[in-house]
Order: sequence, then C-alpha cells, then structure tokens
Amino acid sequence: MTFDDFVKGKLEVQFGASLETLMPGFHKPTVQMISEPDQCFGVFSQGIEYLFDMNQLCLVQYDISRIREMSFNRHPIKETTSLEAFKGYLAEAGVGFEEERKDGQAILLTATGVKLYFDGQTQCFSTAMKSW
Repeated sequence: MTFDDFVKGKLEVQFGASLETLMPGFHKPTVQMISEPDQCFGVFSQGIEYLFDMNQLCLVQYDISRIREMSFNRHPIKETTSLEAFKGYLAEAGVGFEEERKDGQAILLTATGVKLYFDGQTQCFSTAMKSW
C-alpha cells in the first residue's frame, strides 16, 4: 500500500482482519508482541506499522522517522514537509480535511479518516494514522 493510496482512502488491508489473513501481503514482516494474553502486537512491513488487538487489525501508521521519504499526489513527503505545504497537496488532490490543535500540535483529519500529525515546534510532518 502506498502512502498516496493510504491518505486518499484506498486501503489494501481490511480493519478487523486477522494477522493470518494479512500475512501473505506483507513484505518481510517483523512481529513485535505487546501483550500475548490480549493478542496485541505490532507488525512492521516496509516501514509501515500495523497494530493488532485481539488478533484484529485496528490501526495502520506511517511514521516519517521510519520511512524517511514518501510521496503524496506526486509531491515528496519528508521530515521537512510543512503543514502548509501538506494542506496544499491535500487541496490539490481533492482530499477534504479539518485542522485541529492539541497540546500545540497540528492535526489534519482527512475526509478519508486519516489523521496527519505535525511536530508542535517545527510544524513539519511526523506521522499519519488511521484506526478502526
């Protein structure tokens, strides 16, 4: 799944799916157990984090510190991509969004349900996530 598709709401994975169902689609996955009794674990594949609770996919996260460089709507997304630049990219792609501030951090909530987080001091992109 590309970052572009993720932000535009074209998920290749189904929330609520089990690890067994999704495992064939992961490329060289690493599984990190969080709580074995609760079947909570994270799976990392190509820098993307997939979080499972009760063996059901509940969150997908793209963190710029792990992936380093992505693209959205043909624009490179890096650790230096500003909030204002990203807003322009979303508008250009026709992806609606609302902006909110929480504890000094800017968050863009897209119409596709993806939350985009920006560093509170630099106002540069840090992570994108969508949960079930």
